[in-house]
Amino acid sequence: MWISDRGRDIFFLAFLLPNLSRRILGEGALNSSFVPILSRVVKENGQEEGDRFASVLLNYLIIMLFLVVILGVVFAPYLVSFFAPGFSSSEKVIAVGILRVMFPFALFICLASFFSSYLTTRKNFISTSLSFLLFNLSLIAFLYMRNKFPSSLLALSWGVVAGGMLQFLIHLPFLIKKGFSYHFQFSHPVINDFARFLLPASFGASIFYVNIAVDRILASFLPAGAISALYYSNRLLQFPLALTGIAMSMVSLPLFSRIGKKAVSSQLTQALKWLLFLTLPATLFLSLLGKPIIRILFEHGKFTSLSTLGTYSALLFYSLGLFFFAGSRVLNTVFYSFHHPWLPVKIGVWSILTNIVFDLILIRPLQQGGLALATSLSSLVGFILLLYHLPRRVGVKVSMEKKWMIKFFLIYLVLIVVVFSLYILTGKFSGIIGIDRLALMVGGGIGLYIWLAHKFEVMEVWSGKKK
Repeated sequence: MWISDRGRDIFFLAFLLPNLSRRILGEGALNSSFVPILSRVVKENGQEEGDRFASVLLNYLIIMLFLVVILGVVFAPYLVSFFAPGFSSSEKVIAVGILRVMFPFALFICLASFFSSYLTTRKNFISTSLSFLLFNLSLIAFLYMRNKFPSSLLALSWGVVAGGMLQFLIHLPFLIKKGFSYHFQFSHPVINDFARFLLPASFGASIFYVNIAVDRILASFLPAGAISALYYSNRLLQFPLALTGIAMSMVSLPLFSRIGKKAVSSQLTQALKWLLFLTLPATLFLSLLGKPIIRILFEHGKFTSLSTLGTYSALLFYSLGLFFFAGSRVLNTVFYSFHHPWLPVKIGVWSILTNIVFDLILIRPLQQGGLALATSLSSLVGFILLLYHLPRRVGVKVSMEKKWMIKFFLIYLVLIVVVFSLYILTGKFSGIIGIDRLALMVGGGIGLYIWLAHKFEVMEVWSGKKK
């Protein structure tokens, strides 16, 4: 790491703003309302009519995004003052400069999210996976060229913009391959349906990220490095979250939009079982092995051992909410699929208010760890409320067999004991856990977990075999 703790705080706070527009406009509105409506149009009127609807939405989206970017650049000083009240005057000046550089990222990444959502309905997921890789490669390339820029912060900022552009461009060949037919028009019979879903879908799908934004606003009052700790820990959390909750919600939304309530109940139960099976081991590895993972990945240059400890405190508490973060996204898709978008909004408001209350209670004793714990607790509250209202509002029930639950948690308990024992023994005999021992614990633990799941026929439950 070539940037100081406060420098990283400034960068991640500035990056939050254009990235938040991606979460709300791109992933929120498009995944939650565009996909089910597009699926319905294609099913009823064919792909050509679906492309007409997608084109109308794309045209409006481009205009709106240009306005967002222009307003973001013009009002950058006010945005920084609102989102970073704890920064000094000089820190706010630096944040305004790099925010103005990065705001075009919002345009590229929201268009990329649009094309990703469209391609999801065409059963193409490759370009979305490649887009994340290109973004990271762009950041690495611009960091490598940082000496050609006035500061490393500016190099990273331009890397973000270039990465967003690459994420947008990578979808174009796949759109051509799928035969996307663009139409320059601004009216379609179902555009009003989308408009009615836009606000609730955007808000409901972005609750987690709004809570993250609240955490970082409050973290600006904490010592240098707190915002960076929240960012790095959140990035580590995003890896299992993307592979579970985000991926599953993307696949589930078009599926739930096509099938009946009885079938949705069965599919949703299977989805939540998968989430339990995948997220709980991830929680164990992140909470128990988070410190050596952070040290191996980030502890270089100005990222010191103290930075590792601060990041781990946030990761530990974020990891406790992984299943609820992922599960809430999947439960939201059911409400959107059956055209009940406002209930997730109401629950989301309670989740945000709960997060703020917990933030204010926990920030003083636990600092950034308290902010992360508050987000996990508020996500738990939101998940419980969504699950409670699911059968009452939509008529969809989640029913997990008692036998399956007992077998699953016994297997998970064995995994905890084995991994914890390896952790104690490895740390005792070697002092510092290196990448080889880390790989042994993770790989060995996963291998044992899968073998036990197969041995006790937990996996077969999801393939339709009745136990």
